[in-house]
Amino acid sequence: MTTVSEERDAAATPAALWRVVSDTRRWPDFYATPGEAGHLRAVEYLEGASADGPGVARRLHFTGLPSWDERVARWAPGEAVAWEGVRTPGQRRWAQHFEIIPGRGFATLRWEVRYDLKAPRVARRPFRRALEDLVVASLARVERLALEEPGSPIWAVPREL
Repeated sequence: MTTVSEERDAAATPAALWRVVSDTRRWPDFYATPGEAGHLRAVEYLEGASADGPGVARRLHFTGLPSWDERVARWAPGEAVAWEGVRTPGQRRWAQHFEIIPGRGFATLRWEVRYDLKAPRVARRPFRRALEDLVVASLARVERLALEEPGSPIWAVPREL
């Protein structure tokens, strides 16, 4: 298994960050590579679900890639959510995990992706780089969306540099 893990200290509150990352309908607003090549264009709930929660399955539809399915494997409201791949073309295994860690005047948003790519060795490094770029760019978008959310408070205490 290969792991990509990135984090970002965000000015948004943990509650505002949670509202963005835990809502499947919001994922197309932030999940994209910087050049938009790996853009997530739509997400749909599966098995009759209409909201996120423990055990909920979803299908992710990407631009230029096959869709794949994930299921919520961990649901800790306000703290963490994790999905495991159910049907992930090109991957032997896939899992991703968001964690929100409150700090003093900020919150740390951590996103970890673990995968086992079904591809020749020559494709592994470019895939990892693209995934790292996607995660870094997406974390910045999550923060922006959380800060733009109507009525969403930001930390009252300024961040120390």
